[in-house]
Amino acid sequence: MYEIKLTEQNTIEQTPLEKSLKHAYSPYGYCYDPQSPSLMRIDDDTAKYVVYIFQQFLSGYELSAITTALTEMGAPSPNQRKEQLGYNFKKGHVTDYWSAGCLNSIITNPVYIGDHIYRRPRLPKHLLERIEDLPQLPSGTVLHDHHEAIISKDEFERAGILLRCQTEAFNAKRKPRKQNPTYRPPFCNTVFCGECGRPMYFKRTEHAGKITKTGYSCGSKMKNLALDCSKPIHLTSKLVDEAIIAVKAEREHALTVANAINSGVENECYKKADETIRKKIADILDQIIEIKICLNNLQSNHALTPAELDNQSNSLNSKIDTLRQEVEQKQLEKAELIAAFTSPNKWLALFTEIPEDFVFDRNFSKKVISRVDVFSDGKIEVHLLHETAKQQLLRYFDE
Repeated sequence: MYEIKLTEQNTIEQTPLEKSLKHAYSPYGYCYDPQSPSLMRIDDDTAKYVVYIFQQFLSGYELSAITTALTEMGAPSPNQRKEQLGYNFKKGHVTDYWSAGCLNSIITNPVYIGDHIYRRPRLPKHLLERIEDLPQLPSGTVLHDHHEAIISKDEFERAGILLRCQTEAFNAKRKPRKQNPTYRPPFCNTVFCGECGRPMYFKRTEHAGKITKTGYSCGSKMKNLALDCSKPIHLTSKLVDEAIIAVKAEREHALTVANAINSGVENECYKKADETIRKKIADILDQIIEIKICLNNLQSNHALTPAELDNQSNSLNSKIDTLRQEVEQKQLEKAELIAAFTSPNKWLALFTEIPEDFVFDRNFSKKVISRVDVFSDGKIEVHLLHETAKQQLLRYFDE
């Protein structure tokens, strides 16, 4: 062990080395003694209470009864004893009275049979090197017969066995807590107020441990804003009913489009749309050729002044540039047409795979619901996923 110089108030002298060391307070029943080789001796004022605890516990008394007796005897609790001795410690959330936890820690602490668990000081390396006679032992090493014992090893082992038996018997009698099934809202951050656009918060009402009503309320109402929405809550059941209707209608629409594609309508729609784009591109190219002919004729016209020739030439060139941009736009439409009929459509794949008797729950709404707008008058608008892919495919079928 290493020594730490203390003053009469049990505080460390303010030397460059020792001011960084903190004296660890002695266990209950012992006190600090710098003259002892172990730096601790039996505290006659509290050791008798340690003996009393072991005797009463081995006699069959419960921990709660022992704590009551210690309180009536006026025995200081471990934290009260630390304050009486003037130890410097952080109190935190510890209690100043006897409890079953205090007795449990005393009964299971091997310090009362003379064993000491070595804890290496938590100091920087350069300070550790300056401590004389610092044991080179790993933290957690048990040093037997380190100091004078208060309890015999036989009593300590019997008390430990009895405590474990009582703990196992208590745990066996305990009834497992009833796990109420957690209710998860059917919508996952997809419900918004149609009036102000704020997210709507999920609310539920419970009675006798059972959920009686669930709904959604606008964020302005929840935060008590000045311009809050009028209706306080919208029932979840109504939102779910509207969402189911929308999903069923979308499913029927997707199946109709899939049947049309399988029957060969897809080829006809593709040919029709492709022919329309080709005709538009051909018309634009004819206009560009006509303008170029006019531009050549304009340059051979010597009746125009140079200024008039430049103005008309610039006007015709700007028209050619505009028509070229239109050709590029039609080429992009051509690429979109090819992608719409050759690449797999996400909207069609999603809603054709939905079974007829689907169950609308939280996981299902994540797959199909994009946004739900709820208005104060009760109107509900359900927006489904992959709307862009749907419009990209259907615009050619509508044509």
